Parts: sequence; structure tokens; C-alpha cells
Amino acid sequence: MSAEEQSAVIETCVLYDILNWKTAESSYETMRQMLGNDMISFDDYQSIFVKKVQTNWDETINRINLRDFLMTNKFSMRTCILNDVINGVSIDRSYRKVLEVVGNIRISYPTFDFWYYWFYNGKRDLFYDISKHPRPTTFSQLPVDTLNKILNYTEFRDHICLEKVSRGLRSVISERTPLYESIEMICDDNWISVSFNDLNICYRNTAIVSTCLYEPLRGALRDIMVALRNPKLHLESLEISYHWEKDREMRWFAEQIKNEIKSLNHQLSVRKITLKVSNEAQVHAILPFLKAGILEEIDIYGIDMFWMQNFGTYNIIQMDQYNKAKLVRIMFSTGFFLFDRISDAVLCGFKFYCLTMDTLFSLRNIFSRSPTFKHCNIECVYLPLIEELAVELGLRLEPGNYLPVFYQYLIPDSTDVLIYEFWMDHIEIRRVSYMEML
Repeated sequence: MSAEEQSAVIETCVLYDILNWKTAESSYETMRQMLGNDMISFDDYQSIFVKKVQTNWDETINRINLRDFLMTNKFSMRTCILNDVINGVSIDRSYRKVLEVVGNIRISYPTFDFWYYWFYNGKRDLFYDISKHPRPTTFSQLPVDTLNKILNYTEFRDHICLEKVSRGLRSVISERTPLYESIEMICDDNWISVSFNDLNICYRNTAIVSTCLYEPLRGALRDIMVALRNPKLHLESLEISYHWEKDREMRWFAEQIKNEIKSLNHQLSVRKITLKVSNEAQVHAILPFLKAGILEEIDIYGIDMFWMQNFGTYNIIQMDQYNKAKLVRIMFSTGFFLFDRISDAVLCGFKFYCLTMDTLFSLRNIFSRSPTFKHCNIECVYLPLIEELAVELGLRLEPGNYLPVFYQYLIPDSTDVLIYEFWMDHIEIRRVSYMEML
């Protein structure tokens, strides 16, 4: 080892130990095990250590200086690995520590693994030519049949990790039937939660809720899209909740999700979709990319209908997915509904915060004009009082427990009848032939 190389190793060791809050004595002991007893005296080493502490008193400054040093000395990173091996640091913790320092200057885990166990097994040659060492067979190089047998004994959490290792592994996993039937994604102002069946993954900066950084968002985006790109994916349910209007990073994430789903070369096979959004444009970003006919149930929460009234280009009811669904439920944040946009669906459902008599009469007119309408269930937090309904509709109430209250409306110029069942928290409406009632 030349004098220049020895000086670089010593400086790397000093900076790394300062970052790890080591004393000069502890750091010197590590250095002796690296270079031997006669390379440098303790007094000289302590002098270097003290000077570096004075110029690197701030942890951020020290980290930057160490990173710059690792960029210009190819064996300096190996010095950090050897330092950790001597001090009994596990390979996983050592890898995380080194990555925290080098930042974007990545070292692959297989390379890190080689040097860690090279030193762990007693070798001290920092300048060994790794290209001369025979490369072991990696997991992704195993035969496909062998990989599938191993994957049979793994969980979905393992699949998420393996799909990020290589394209080969991602290809093998994508050929398998997914281990999940439901995906739930919640985007809040400062975190993202994704659930695959019962496995929940929360993406955020720290364990304490704080504004998300792009890296956790990209991790969430990557995991979600790996799942959705699988052509064998058939979901029983997909739930997407957006609550991100005030957060720039979340708006970025939602836009990326929309673009990624739009770029898929196939429509998603989903039986039930639940969208918790704030406007119809967010529905339009997802709904057209689900297979019409396969999609049986649509639940939409939180659309601002005043906004929707002025945004007719994104009219939900023009979509095949809406018209071919067996059940559609919509919860409006304002309680206001555009009745002239109701589809001619056979079955439909709605949720309101407050339902007025005017709303009921408007619904009656709409359902009367729709020959294909068969049934609707309306849930409501506040329904008109039964006594008020009786007065407005001309009903006679029996004393005592009179629920449900029935109301029949003979549709003009038709042989059909609308039958209403009024309960405390919901209304059921059916359209039947008058002859069926006889």
C-alpha cells in the first residue's frame, strides 16, 4: 500500500468514525486492525482525528465531506465496510449506514455482500480485483421451475420485494396468479396507505406523520403499478381514496397514477370499484380503464355536484362501465343531485346527507320516464319526517308502529306503478307492472 493510499484509508476511517460518534481511542483500535500496529502512532492518529472533528463538527457537513471523499477514492467505501465488520455491525445495518452516506452514489447489494463477507472471513486486501472472483449463481438466475417452487412457499410481501430485484424475477412473478383479490389505496395529505388483501403498507417519510417526500411516493407508485400491470389480475374489489388537494406531492402522485393506468395495454378486471374523490374528473381518470361488463358494482363518494354541473365533458353516465354495472351507488357531498343525468340503469342506489320532498318528487318523475328502471335503494342521514311524508303524499297512517310506510304512484300513460317503502334511514323504490299487483 502506497503512502497516498494509506493516507486515504486513514482519512476515510476517521471521517466514518466521527459520523458514528466514535472516540479517537476507539477509532485508532479499528485502524490498527485494518493496517497493523506500525502504520501510524496513536499521537499522530489523534492529531488527525482532532483536526477532522474541528472541521466536521456538524453532522451534515461531515456526511457531505465523507460522500465527496468516497466519490474520489474507489476503495474508501470498502474501508467503511471493513470498519463495520471489525466493529461487529450486521450486513443489513452496515448496508443502510453506507447508503445513508453515499446517497445517490449507489453500490449494488451483491457487490456490498461480496466485500462484507470477504472481510468477515479474515481477508484485509482492500485492492483485490473482484473481477477475478467467480460469480455465484444469483436467485434470479435459477431455472423458472425452481423459482416457481420457491415462490409457492413465499408470501405476497416477499413477491413485492422480489419484483424489484430484476426484470427476470418480475416476469416470473407476473406469470403467476396474484395472491390478492382486493386492493385499497388511501392518499392523504401526508401519507399513502396501500392494502393488498390483509397486507397493509404505509408509505411516508418517518414513523411520525410528516409531509411525504417523493421517494416514498415513488415506492408506493411502483408497488401499485407492478400489481396493476399483471395481465392475470382479477380483483374482487378496488378502492381508491383521494384526499390530496392541499398537498403538492399528493397531487403529483395522483397525476402519476392516472397516467400509469391510462398507459396500460389492457383494461383492469375489477368486480367492484369504490372511489372516494372530490370531483367527477377524478372518477373519469379511473373508471374508463375498468372492463365494462366485468365491473358489477360502482360506489362513488364525495363528488361535488355543483362542480359537476359545469363540467359536462366528463359526464359519468355516458361511460359503458356505468351503464353496464348492476349496481351504482353515489354519495354526494352537497346533497344536491342533477336528476336529468340519471342513467337508464336497471338497478341503482344513491346516498344523500339530506333528502327533501322536492328531491323525492324529482326522483319520481325521473324513474317514471325510464322504462328500464326496476329498483333503487336510497340511503339518507336525514329523511323527511313520516308525518310530513303522509301529508305531502296523501297517506293514511295507522296508529302505533307503522313502518314501513308504503306509497304507490301510477305512472301516467303506462301500466306500471312505482312502489315506495319508507323506512327510518332509507327508501326502497320498485317499478312493477300494475297487473303483477292484482
